[in-house]
Amino acid sequence: MSYTHTIGIMRRAMGFLVCSALLVGLVLLSMSASVGAQSSGSTLSLGIVMSSPIIGSLNYFSPSENYYVTSALYLPFATYNFPPLAPLTPVLAAGWSHNSNYTGWVLNLRQGLKWDNGSPLNASDLYYTFYLDNYTNAISYSSVIHNIKILNSTAIEFNTSVSEPNAVYLWVEETNSYIFPYQVYRHLNLNTSLPGPNIDNFTNFVNIVADGPFVIYNYTQGENPIIFTANPYYYLGPPHLSQLVLHIYSSTSSYLSAYLAGQIDAYWAWGAYEVAAALIKNVPGHSFYNIVPGGEMIAIMNLNQYPYNTTQFREALAYATNVSEIDQKMMGPYASNFSVYYDNLIESLNQQIGLNSSQLPSYSYNLSMTAKLLESIGFKQGSSGSWLYPNGTPVSINIMTTQLGTGDVATATLLDSMWKSAGFQVNLQTVSNSAYYNYIFSKTGWQVAVGIGAPGYYPTGLGNLLGVFSLGEPYNVSLEAVNGVPNYNYTYVNQQLFVAQEYPIGSAQSNYYSRIAAMSIAETVPIIPLYAISNWQGLSNSFYWGDPSSYTGIFATQALVQPQLYWNALWIVQPISSISTSTVTSTTTSTSTITSSSTTTQTSIPTSPSTSTPPIITTTTTHTSSLLIAVVVIVVIIIIIAALIALRRR
Repeated sequence: MSYTHTIGIMRRAMGFLVCSALLVGLVLLSMSASVGAQSSGSTLSLGIVMSSPIIGSLNYFSPSENYYVTSALYLPFATYNFPPLAPLTPVLAAGWSHNSNYTGWVLNLRQGLKWDNGSPLNASDLYYTFYLDNYTNAISYSSVIHNIKILNSTAIEFNTSVSEPNAVYLWVEETNSYIFPYQVYRHLNLNTSLPGPNIDNFTNFVNIVADGPFVIYNYTQGENPIIFTANPYYYLGPPHLSQLVLHIYSSTSSYLSAYLAGQIDAYWAWGAYEVAAALIKNVPGHSFYNIVPGGEMIAIMNLNQYPYNTTQFREALAYATNVSEIDQKMMGPYASNFSVYYDNLIESLNQQIGLNSSQLPSYSYNLSMTAKLLESIGFKQGSSGSWLYPNGTPVSINIMTTQLGTGDVATATLLDSMWKSAGFQVNLQTVSNSAYYNYIFSKTGWQVAVGIGAPGYYPTGLGNLLGVFSLGEPYNVSLEAVNGVPNYNYTYVNQQLFVAQEYPIGSAQSNYYSRIAAMSIAETVPIIPLYAISNWQGLSNSFYWGDPSSYTGIFATQALVQPQLYWNALWIVQPISSISTSTVTSTTTSTSTITSSSTTTQTSIPTSPSTSTPPIITTTTTHTSSLLIAVVVIVVIIIIIAALIALRRR
């Protein structure tokens, strides 16, 4: 064979390789075009704090589920919000409707939704999610739900045996309404006593199917950081970044150090302004924002113990508490916006239930009123100014606190000083978070607890009153009047709140009974509200995070997740240099709900939820990224074989 002939063969082989490579490029290009535009290639780095980097489960129904990650992977039907946004905002929802007596409901999904593997997200997923929420009794009215069924590819319906005017709101608030893939969860045994993967022990670590803006396909326990990739099928379009890196830190100090060193692009703090601002307000190249209310700092009094079971004593402590001073010292320039009234509501939530805050007792700092009230129930003031019980022994108050957010201990220290100045002996003790909550949910072992109120803060007036005062301890006590002064009455308060729930949230009737409950709480002082806390964010100026004026991106007043982990914040964030007019367009969806009437047929309530497989729309479970890799591998193998054959023909 001549040298020239050999060169010719090699050129033909190389030509074949080049053509094949071009063919591969065209195949991949066409496939990538089918899944939408690709992201810019930038990376966002965030951090969370966990005692251990080992995540127990990514199955939302598992007791060991990790909410940080699952809430990033999955989108809800709707989110609930603080004012000024409406209580509910559709996310995957197109809307919902009910019949005239609120016993028949239809839930509608948006058209054209997809999971990250390209398969349709449809009524099958919505059906099975709602079915599982009902089966696990995660919904407060689960016992009256029946006749759940699929109507079409985007809608399901269900009935209740009694009127449930707030059915959708309660479902969203109580379960967060995350929609899960039927193609994954259908394989689980619902009976947790059965062997194999069941609703409790399924980890969801392999072949993960999700719909968040950034997704993971597999998770190995202990991996840190966790690398998320952009979801090309996100319901608003592909995110602007290609990758999310989520670092897990074992302490807030290591989390803060990473932020200050520029290793992560955002820092989230929860609590008082002065403490959060001291940590992250003046970081070069970053901005500091107040995002959304996050609860309230309160002094809870043990209503099961004397003298805290007496209204006059609780009022005396309220008058001995300079709430304005505490608010100013802890919330700084935000103090006037974060006042909490004695009905346990902030101004916007009082407005929501139609209550003028000026109607509520304020218990403004007044030591003369403290003395008058204590003397009215037999207490005496010694020559040194110290207060004595009727039997002559000194009044000693034990304050317990914990470091749940930023500011708990600092606030308790201020209260300790004020009450000592008022003539009380005070002992302040800081305990662990778990010990703190174990104490306040028991009847004994504590007197006053200062901290962020359990169980958090709800974004509606009625929801917040229910969330706090329909709990068991520490409020589950109905006390007798003392010297004719009404006392806190758990039974009465809950009766009013129960009736308020019988009407749609925000209706005139619901607001009326909510106001009655609120006034009763304020007049009997079961707690001393100190100030509302907030979610604070330190954010890198290298990125665009959304628009505060229109509450988009990280500035949405949603109440489901940390602002930095909010789906539409992760979707909208992008390098500041890449901002265009189209980027900053508001992405807020309509918050109006569909309230058309429909006729539904009542059926008997089954004794237990059926575990039979519902009529489901078939979907594929292959991830696009996996398919791309498979195609590349196969084509490359073909090219190599073809090239070898061409070279052998000489």
